[in-house]
Amino acid sequence: MYCPLCRSEYPDGWKRCPTDEAALLRAATIGKYRIDRLIGAGGMGAVYRAENPDTQAAVAIKILHGSAAGQEAARARFQREAAAVAALKTRHVVSIFDFGADTDGTLYLVMEHLHGHNLRREIAEPPAAMPLPRVNLILDGALRGLGAAHRAGIVHRDLKPENVFIAQTDDGEVAKLLDFGIARKGGGPSLTHSGALMGTPAYMAPEQVAGNRGEVGPWSDVYGMGVILYEMLTGRAPFAADSMTEVLARVLAREFAPLRSVRAELPEAIYQLVERALTDDHAARFPHADALREAWQAAYATLPAEVRSATVPRFRGGAAAAVAELGSAPTSHATASGTPAPGTPSPGGGPFTPGTPASKQHRPTSFAATATPSTMVGESSASPTRARRGNVGLALAVGGVVAAGAIAIVLVARGGGGPRAAAPVDAGAAADAAIVAMPVDAAAAPPELPGMAYLPGGRFVMGAEPAVAAGYPDALAQQATEVRPFYLDRTEVTAVAAKAALGMPPAPGDGPDLPARSITWSDAAAACQALGKRLPTEAEWEFAAQRSPLPAEGARLRRAPGAVAPAAVGSHPGDCTRDGVCDLLGNVMEWTADGADGKRVVRGASYSVSWRERWVASIHARVPLAPGAGDPEIGFRCARDGAP
Repeated sequence: MYCPLCRSEYPDGWKRCPTDEAALLRAATIGKYRIDRLIGAGGMGAVYRAENPDTQAAVAIKILHGSAAGQEAARARFQREAAAVAALKTRHVVSIFDFGADTDGTLYLVMEHLHGHNLRREIAEPPAAMPLPRVNLILDGALRGLGAAHRAGIVHRDLKPENVFIAQTDDGEVAKLLDFGIARKGGGPSLTHSGALMGTPAYMAPEQVAGNRGEVGPWSDVYGMGVILYEMLTGRAPFAADSMTEVLARVLAREFAPLRSVRAELPEAIYQLVERALTDDHAARFPHADALREAWQAAYATLPAEVRSATVPRFRGGAAAAVAELGSAPTSHATASGTPAPGTPSPGGGPFTPGTPASKQHRPTSFAATATPSTMVGESSASPTRARRGNVGLALAVGGVVAAGAIAIVLVARGGGGPRAAAPVDAGAAADAAIVAMPVDAAAAPPELPGMAYLPGGRFVMGAEPAVAAGYPDALAQQATEVRPFYLDRTEVTAVAAKAALGMPPAPGDGPDLPARSITWSDAAAACQALGKRLPTEAEWEFAAQRSPLPAEGARLRRAPGAVAPAAVGSHPGDCTRDGVCDLLGNVMEWTADGADGKRVVRGASYSVSWRERWVASIHARVPLAPGAGDPEIGFRCARDGAP
């Protein structure tokens, strides 16, 4: 058996590589194609970058997992995707080059290897709405691809921003539809024989949710594109809720804020188009994608000429922008590995060499100064607190995670999230300083948000005492700081929740309550955005930690050598504040929104730190590092603005 990550060989019958946990293959080739490296993995299979030996061109190969390949329904679905997509002759749908079964029965699908990013990375949270010319470019291309599918009698049934990919080509940017894995000729039911929903709830038409609402057909895809358009225009999905049950209930009740109430400056024709696309009565919707595209062109034409004639802005992805690779992941749809091409400088400055075992790759000695390539391909960077040994394992190594330096929306602190003032503080006064909470009107108590604690904000002394700060270059000197009221997640975001926010399935090793790890700043910011939140500022993080004592000896810090993993989130009462915010010290370090000189700051101490290490085991511990860095000791939590 062969490992596509470290390229080691193992005895027949082995399923996973003991070094990097990658699923093992029978050989370094499948069919005639030479496997280069893993791009992403999902519930049904995995996607690899490979080479066509006849043309030496890079391709993406989706390989069906052995367990799924043995199931007749899964094989039929896999074959249906190949047939459906291969029949479409449009540049607005990912191209299928080949399909086959290897000698051992393994099914594989050969697709074009794309460069770019998915639409999820571009959807901007208010007030930073997507520019209308860019909305037009992406929507027009996606509808052209969907129109070709509808004319061929194919219904996609799983439209969402993760399945709209903006590819970088020699002819400019091209919007392409991905993942026809649950497509049907002529539509068909939305449930499997087991009763499982087929699709993504927040983007499903009512007839996909409930069989008594009508047949699924092209009009159901129109509904999904209407949801996507609403989200592009507003930065939020119309039916978003805290649970799948709530989402489905809102879809069936048609419970959402009308577009005109969220964004008031658009032409009336666009409001009417969105209303018709999202109507509960499928017979009243646009019958297919071509009709929706024609209506959009007419509505877009009512915008002022200066808007329509403006140059379409390019999506830059913020400070961490780089080209991401995609090969249409099996479930996550955005297999953007972010892995540099051979010889491309990594964020840390060293070249990434495909095929070199992770333990032999370029590895920086100073985590604060440099960062290694993506942990998705088996890399593990040096520890934030000390030089590290080789690979520790992957917590977020699945398709769709945009890792080191991948294109992503970069969030910045908004409103009152950051410090209002920073001034030197007299050391004597600082020693006696306490948090001064801003008054809260009891008659106007802040609303409760699921899984979040409300922090009233206030003035406090931020930073380490002078005697401690003097010995650590990254320590903050004590300074008077003020934060506005805000909400903060009670626990670190779990790996399962982070992947769901990024449109990805959980990996086999993801426990339901283990924190997300090995995640880049860009992905952490994008996950918070998808959840309707943001990353906390440094000041907010430390304010929450200072609200009640968090002594190192009470935190879940390493009590014995060899600690290799964090605990379940919120499982250690000795590391919870009086506000119910847990794991600020001792589980994983956490990304914050702040940084300077191209770096972002992580706060807190990780599970591998001894509680006896004075500064690195305190709430004042902080490390600036490149936003593309990912490490098994780094996770995140999210915040939201509180009362004005």
